[in-house]
Amino acid sequence: RKKVRLVAQRRKSISTASSNATKRQSKTMKRRDAEEVKAVIGSSNVFADLGLENPDELLVKADLAHAINTEIRSRGWAQAEVVKRTGLTQSDVSKIGRMKTDGFSQERLQKVLIQLGVDVEIRLHHREDGQTGTLRVLETA
Repeated sequence: RKKVRLVAQRRKSISTASSNATKRQSKTMKRRDAEEVKAVIGSSNVFADLGLENPDELLVKADLAHAINTEIRSRGWAQAEVVKRTGLTQSDVSKIGRMKTDGFSQERLQKVLIQLGVDVEIRLHHREDGQTGTLRVLETA
């Protein structure tokens, strides 16, 4: 009986502590909401905004992984089916599904899209403003 009471008391104290923490967090959030928040308009590349190295390449890889995930979801395929159709490992399919693109080259992600029956086109054009060129993925229906 003592054990049962101790367990019940422990559960009650944990529940109370959790409830109190939630209340404190709620008050803290209210204070933060009341503070003035400064918004900064970023570029169209979050990786550049974060100051990461090779932001255009990171964005392209993210866009390609997103396109792969969209294609897989639209077909309703499980990871096992993707493995069979693309030759990727289950681990690689999982990484792409979680948008973890380090360890994948652009070319490899493009090949996966091709294996999924998606045409990948590369278009080159000169910038009229004379600025440095960009690298990006344009999705078309």
